Amino acid sequence: MAASTTQTSPLPPPHHRTLRIGTRASTLALAQVSLFTALLPSSLPTSTHPFSTQLGDTNKTTNLHTLASTGKSLWTEDLEVELLEGRVDVLVHSLKDVPTKLPQGCKVRAVGGRGGDGGKREGRDCVVLAEKYRGGGGLGGLRKIPSPARVGTSSIRRAAMLRRCLPGVEIIDCRGNVGTRLRKLDQPTELEGRELGYDALVLAGAGVQRLGLEGRIDGWLDWGDGVGHAVGQGLVGVEWREGDQWVEGMLEALEQDGGRARWEGEAERALLRVLEGGCSVPVGVDCRWEEGEGGGEGGWG
Repeated sequence: MAASTTQTSPLPPPHHRTLRIGTRASTLALAQVSLFTALLPSSLPTSTHPFSTQLGDTNKTTNLHTLASTGKSLWTEDLEVELLEGRVDVLVHSLKDVPTKLPQGCKVRAVGGRGGDGGKREGRDCVVLAEKYRGGGGLGGLRKIPSPARVGTSSIRRAAMLRRCLPGVEIIDCRGNVGTRLRKLDQPTELEGRELGYDALVLAGAGVQRLGLEGRIDGWLDWGDGVGHAVGQGLVGVEWREGDQWVEGMLEALEQDGGRARWEGEAERALLRVLEGGCSVPVGVDCRWEEGEGGGEGGWG
């Protein structure tokens, strides 16, 4: 009689598991992991596994619009291989970097919240001005710069909206992490006696705040200025394998304020999915909660 064999799961039972977290290797990505782990029970062991093989990290010279046209995910594709092959349990992203079409077997949701002013602040873009223009404010500060203002951004959305708000503005591509871009602003170079640099940068405010650099922010851009933020901007997204009920149950238990972060993320991503947008399409959004009739749960406006 042949001996029977018992198949074992590649992962240990939930009560013996260490939550293995995959993320990009940048300082900001690791700061976002800290935001996520701060929400977890203190009794849950975790380990963080940074990776730096994503296309957007390895190619730091080509503009993002051109990279996006290759059809590859700039920030998540290699990480998702690690997830699907079982080497990590979750991935922590900036939700704005996650494509609306996920690989088969992956799911994503926002956790935590945007924070700041009534949940709004961390969704918005911020303005960081060069030293000689400091203190000017957001859009008002940009308008005080002698024309043509040289504004650095790597986002096609920000470029399109700035051109609409500031006719004559000169948009200069500015790649790199937050620290690198701030150094480019602070340390302009010269060529044949002409200063080559930026008068200002426009960045995701959440990233600047999460690195403890809020003091560099001169002002904010929002819907009233004609500037919508990126889909998912300011939200921390957690991606996991479909069918991992332990992880899914844990994420559900982390919901705050009736799941506002999750609903904001899903609503914004649904819009982008319908528009078939991405890094190569200048789509900006403004997501707000409004009281329902009779003082019930919030609705969308």
